[in-house]
Amino acid sequence: MAGAFLVGAWVARYLGPQQYGTFAYATALIATLGFMASWGIESLVIRDLVQAPERQQQVVSTYFLVRLGGAILVPLAALLFLLWSHPGEHELMAVAVVLSVSTLLSSLDVVDCWLQARQRSGTTSLIRLVAFVVGTLAKCALVLAQAPLVWFAATSVLECSMIAAAYWNLMQKDGVSLSLRNWDRTELKRLLLDGKIMVLSGLTVVIYSRLDVLAIGTLLSKEALGPYAMAASMCAAWNMVGMSLSQAWAPQISAALGRSYESYVREMRRFLVFSLMLSVGGSLVIGATSNLIFDLLLGTAYQAGGKILAILVWSSVPVFIGIATSQIIVNERLYWVSLFRTSLGMVISVALVVPIAFQWGVTGIAVLVNASAWVATLSILMSRIARQSLVRVCKLN
Repeated sequence: MAGAFLVGAWVARYLGPQQYGTFAYATALIATLGFMASWGIESLVIRDLVQAPERQQQVVSTYFLVRLGGAILVPLAALLFLLWSHPGEHELMAVAVVLSVSTLLSSLDVVDCWLQARQRSGTTSLIRLVAFVVGTLAKCALVLAQAPLVWFAATSVLECSMIAAAYWNLMQKDGVSLSLRNWDRTELKRLLLDGKIMVLSGLTVVIYSRLDVLAIGTLLSKEALGPYAMAASMCAAWNMVGMSLSQAWAPQISAALGRSYESYVREMRRFLVFSLMLSVGGSLVIGATSNLIFDLLLGTAYQAGGKILAILVWSSVPVFIGIATSQIIVNERLYWVSLFRTSLGMVISVALVVPIAFQWGVTGIAVLVNASAWVATLSILMSRIARQSLVRVCKLN
């Protein structure tokens, strides 16, 4: 993550706000449309592979069909949208088309589900790490060679090509064929019926998480988007700390629930307090040094990003709390609350982003991100069971 951040800052400094904004916009667009290449039902595929290993051929082939069918629509949808919203911006269209090739290659990520079902996640991590290192080195070479923007998009294709090739080779060695001829109609129906809530939840998350970048690039300018995108990527890196903390603490919370409900509440309290203190402390430090960070890493061209980072970083506090309280959702089996939170945040953002962008520009959108994050996180109180759990966490000595 640190390597990606530093190299990303170097690439952004080389490209400048205008071109980096173009790249960030195309990346956000393809990532949003790329939801059609996964549909957010990976956990269901893993479940079926674990519970019915004798049907692994049908399961992987059916999900491969789903992913490939959706991925084929991505470049077409991207071009149609850009022709309507950005006619004449040929560089943006070229970057989006190149990035969409990565989406096609990611159809082979069905192998990732297969590896997880066989408890071989380490293999996936190694494959992706090697591809990441190669892609990062390629970006460094492109900066030194002063390459045009579209070649930086090609590094994503390079990484995905390496991952896809490694995945294909693994499947061949294990005698599992990713053939469209082996898809199963029953398996397809089961995935679509069981996953309808997950698809909706995943779609709201994708739209909610990238709406700000798409709005700035569409309603304002790519030059204004450049500093904002860098600030947003820094916040995303900080939010990953909260996610990693949750993943590390989750087994302890589950184990405490197995012992007694009082132990579970005490463990949740420690987790929530630590998450709150870490998020506030980290946001204070990042906010206070935001201008210095941008001056050192990105130079005067990105000077506006320091102010944006000082605002955006405070959205990490509700994000950390939201990640922490998701353990209540999981352990209390309140899955609908997760969908409700992301849906509410998305609705608020979609309803307000246009007038706020035109009235207050990039700064207003950064404030909107903060506000929607707080509303979405605190909406867990709408659940009586979750509210009672939080009250117990706050009251227990």
